[in-house]
Amino acid sequence: PYGAAAVFVAAVAVAPLLEELLFRGWLQRSLERRFAPAVAIALTATIFSAAHAEAFGFPLRAALGVATGYAAWRTRTIWPSVALHAAYNGALLLGGGAVSGLDERTLVTWARQDARFYPALVGLLAAGALGAVALRRLPVR
Repeated sequence: PYGAAAVFVAAVAVAPLLEELLFRGWLQRSLERRFAPAVAIALTATIFSAAHAEAFGFPLRAALGVATGYAAWRTRTIWPSVALHAAYNGALLLGGGAVSGLDERTLVTWARQDARFYPALVGLLAAGALGAVALRRLPVR
């Protein structure tokens, strides 16, 4: 009877805390000792996205990784990144209920439709450009 609530708690509270401890708290901090902050954030974001083993959502998860990585670097604590990650997961869960039936097959079909693909591509490129500008503004060691 509490299955949906348990999934929500796991996805919105437990997973963000554990993943941010691992990726931003341990991995990114370790990489920051060897590389410039922008490189450490980009590498951690890439590994974070790849660890989810789902190619279709890779760019969006990488963007989340950059945002959470920057938040952790800027504030020197993982709590803002935990909050961003929890909000992202919560929005996905709540949004998934609003658009039931939306699965990877549907998204791949949409990706082959010009009217949906090109606006999404422009949005992805714009988000990538903004992320690159933000990373370039970080100090270099």
